[in-house]
Amino acid sequence: MSKPLERYQKLVLKESLPKIHRYPFACRELSLILRGAYKKFPKNLQSLIFQDTLTAFRLLPEMQTRNAVLAAHLLLQSGEAALPKQKKNLAVAEYKNAMVAHKRRTKARQEEKVSGSTQLPQDVLVHIFGFLDMQSLASVGLVCWSWNIAASDNHLWETQYATFFGKSEDDKLIKARKLSGRRVEDEEGYTLFWKEAFKRAYLARMQTRNAVLAAHLLLQSAEAALPKQKKNLAVAEYKNAMVAHKRRTKARQEEKVSGSTQLPQDVLVHIFGFLDMQSLASVGLVCWSWNIAASDNHLWETQYATFFGKSEDDKLIKARTK
Repeated sequence: MSKPLERYQKLVLKESLPKIHRYPFACRELSLILRGAYKKFPKNLQSLIFQDTLTAFRLLPEMQTRNAVLAAHLLLQSGEAALPKQKKNLAVAEYKNAMVAHKRRTKARQEEKVSGSTQLPQDVLVHIFGFLDMQSLASVGLVCWSWNIAASDNHLWETQYATFFGKSEDDKLIKARKLSGRRVEDEEGYTLFWKEAFKRAYLARMQTRNAVLAAHLLLQSAEAALPKQKKNLAVAEYKNAMVAHKRRTKARQEEKVSGSTQLPQDVLVHIFGFLDMQSLASVGLVCWSWNIAASDNHLWETQYATFFGKSEDDKLIKARTK
């Protein structure tokens, strides 16, 4: 073990940070190290110092003194001066999240003092809110700051995400390592929140649903306005599109339930392009995802040309492919 690493570990800064009375001292020590010698240290020690800096910011909401806030701000300034761009951006984002959480907790405590009411402990509120559905959980967060903090608990929204959308291994927000009951961290070290993940997935689902409703409205307008021949063509196109949409939706749900990692559709189509007609028909029976790929129009155009050749007189071939 190198001497700088040994000397740094003897400072026991990581052990000091969770202690309220030692937190300001540990932050100031980290600030001096960042400003004075960070760039001269080996990479393994730089990584350790950076992780301790992030830990300091993550623990800031637990601290209740102004001295702790000032020490954390000093650490941020040192980080901005010494860290490379990517790590600096991560440290700034972590600090901002920590300050938001700290201000919310401070306001909740002040609110309790002014009202004089006896608030339930946060862990008790979180346990109670765990029995609520999504709409109720969002509503109780509007009652007061104390309830808002409890209703924003990361574990509660992780449960809501799993209830609504299941566990998606393809969602980068969900490929995460848990750090505490409030937050998770993805593979690149960025702090993420299950509530934000829920919002994004929920909005994406609503946009998809709105697209289906808009397409149905378009169909109704076409049925009312178009002449018979064009109307029949539009209805047939809509039905084909809805069948494809339902198949793709079912394939995605099937992947979530099975937990399997599917190859991208374009890769499957490329692979299936080497199959003969019988094999292509067979692989379409494996699962919905393979069925979608095996039904690719270009694949069957190739199969048609192989079996029957190009026929300009065939009405099935006089088609506009999508």
